[in-house]
Amino acid sequence: MAVRTYRDGDHLVRCDRTGFTVYASETVREWNGLRVRRDVWEPRHPQEFARSIPDRQGVTDARPQPPIADYPKVGPVVTSFDGGHGAGATSLAVESGSGMSAGNTLRLGLANGSVQTVTLSAISGNALTIAPGLAAAATDGGFVQNYSAVVTATDGY
Repeated sequence: MAVRTYRDGDHLVRCDRTGFTVYASETVREWNGLRVRRDVWEPRHPQEFARSIPDRQGVTDARPQPPIADYPKVGPVVTSFDGGHGAGATSLAVESGSGMSAGNTLRLGLANGSVQTVTLSAISGNALTIAPGLAAAATDGGFVQNYSAVVTATDGY
């Protein structure tokens, strides 16, 4: 390192970044207050001047969520068998015949795990008449889905 000699009107300082001793005239002050040599000076990063854009996420017409029981059911009409039925049966007792009518296509969950598609010939209360008959036995609680009649939110279900 070169020996620093006297300079009229200048004094020696220590660079805050490198630790070297240099003349004050060879240093500059950075934006963060450090006194550093000119060759190691760094400008302030432009990203520090970035400003956010307001993000308005407020809901203009907020209302509380209704209880789940008040939600309208949308989709196929679903019920279940009320009691067991043997293979070949054409008259089925179900828990509810609501929303079903003659000519609807039904899908039935049978006891052996298969699903059978049938046509609803007639309905009387909770008794359904189907064609063709059951391919296998149906147990109490097995599903009956009516894909012809779809419940919409305006049906009041």
